[in-house]
Amino acid sequence: DLLVELSNDNIAAAFAKSQSDVQAAEADFELVKANLEARHTALKAALIYARLDFKQVNARYSALTHLKKTSVIPIAELEYVNAKVSVEQAEGKMEVAQLELDSFHKIATAQTRAGEFRFTAVQQEHARIKKQFDDLHIRASRAGIVQNIHFNPGEGVTSAAPIAQIVDPTSVYVTLTVPAIQATK
Repeated sequence: DLLVELSNDNIAAAFAKSQSDVQAAEADFELVKANLEARHTALKAALIYARLDFKQVNARYSALTHLKKTSVIPIAELEYVNAKVSVEQAEGKMEVAQLELDSFHKIATAQTRAGEFRFTAVQQEHARIKKQFDDLHIRASRAGIVQNIHFNPGEGVTSAAPIAQIVDPTSVYVTLTVPAIQATK
């Protein structure tokens, strides 16, 4: 049972702020994760589009190459060279998109670890302040009746000082002195 509730406005304010800081840190971390996921999706899409472009221009280039070798119909050299260059450009775009995606994985891992570290640090600080706040509530080590309080409201209390004296009501005995004249009544 609660014996004494102490107050410390600084600790109470720090506790309230730490609760808010934990919520803000959690929201920031979730935002980082959401932004990283969105960026990851955009990079994957860019890679998919680059692969599709490559397949398209490569198919055209392959067809023109086949026609050039087997057909009696002359193919303009410029058209053939343009198709070849388009394939090389599409290959380059695909490689760049893959490199960006690979690089993103490293950045995402680092940002996620940094966010987790910041969030954990805020949680640890909150736990430290919560302990201080909880320590303002002093609970009796056993059930009983408060016989004596060793301090007055507003006084400072040290951690080693006794706060109150508690007695067990089952072991209380009373010694009375009764005058003989009243003992017979």
